Amino acid sequence: MRIAHVTETHIHADFFSGTRELADSTGATAHLPGEGGADWQYGHEGERLADGYTITVGYERSFSWWGHHLAAGDEQGFIDELLDGQPDAPSYFGRMKRQNLEGPAILGPQSVLPELSVTAVREGLANAAVTLIDTRDQHGVHAGAVRDAINIPAWNKPAVHAGWVLDPKSDTRPLVLLTDGSDTAHHLRNHLIRVGIDTVEGYVTATDGLPAAVPDLVGPDDLDSTDYEMLLDVRNASEFAQGTIPGAVQLSAGRVLWHQDRLPASGTILSFCQSGVRNSVASSALRRAGHRVIELEGSYLGWQAAQQRQGLQVQRPDGPQSPWPESGRGSGNPLRV
Repeated sequence: MRIAHVTETHIHADFFSGTRELADSTGATAHLPGEGGADWQYGHEGERLADGYTITVGYERSFSWWGHHLAAGDEQGFIDELLDGQPDAPSYFGRMKRQNLEGPAILGPQSVLPELSVTAVREGLANAAVTLIDTRDQHGVHAGAVRDAINIPAWNKPAVHAGWVLDPKSDTRPLVLLTDGSDTAHHLRNHLIRVGIDTVEGYVTATDGLPAAVPDLVGPDDLDSTDYEMLLDVRNASEFAQGTIPGAVQLSAGRVLWHQDRLPASGTILSFCQSGVRNSVASSALRRAGHRVIELEGSYLGWQAAQQRQGLQVQRPDGPQSPWPESGRGSGNPLRV
């Protein structure tokens, strides 16, 4: 079988498009949407598709979620189902869309990542010349981490999480991966490329000799006695609407690093997500950016369990939440369930 044609359906915002790379490596013809004004035109080679062109992809037309809308000519039904329950759009989508529009760089075959010496990584960190990516899950990170490392779990949506907390446009420092070995390092590099991040320099498998840090945690039962300036819910708005910790402000993990003007200039941020994964990713990036962050142990699920043990009911927010809690200093949880 030979690949003869590669087609873009639209300008992708979630991941780095592989159309140009695939067409280049196989000799296939790339087909690109040609509709819209000047701002919507691709900046790289490919035949343009216009309104009225038909591509027969039988399986997709018959079995995809949008197939029945297409068959019925139901444009509004398609729009309504597409937008229903959409999560908050991560801020990196804007960068991804620009890169895909301009034309993703053709990377070609990738070299084997070297295992770096701890000494070289330590020097790089001391000189702020590299960024360390901790690929363990939140439990491993909470047991002890490297100071200013960013947590991107290798086996839990690493491309998406990397897009949330890394910006290759503003920070061009090479990345060093803390992994359990070569296979995990190459797995993660492949996922980072999917969101336009191709600056991985190598990996290390040990932290001995690197600057240590243990993330601050607080258990749900100690929330009321903890001082903080902001209680931050980094889940999506739809999750927040279904119930949150009273007094919390919502700013999703995929947007928080890009909207630091909405965070307190000083003082402590106490943060949580649903189970702790997203919170660990966002908190590690916020600490690196200079914020003092305490993570709620067990996140929202842990807090819910604590409420149930006490026989309390979890309430939904009563309308839009202010970007600043009425109080958080010294009272921990100013509103009661």
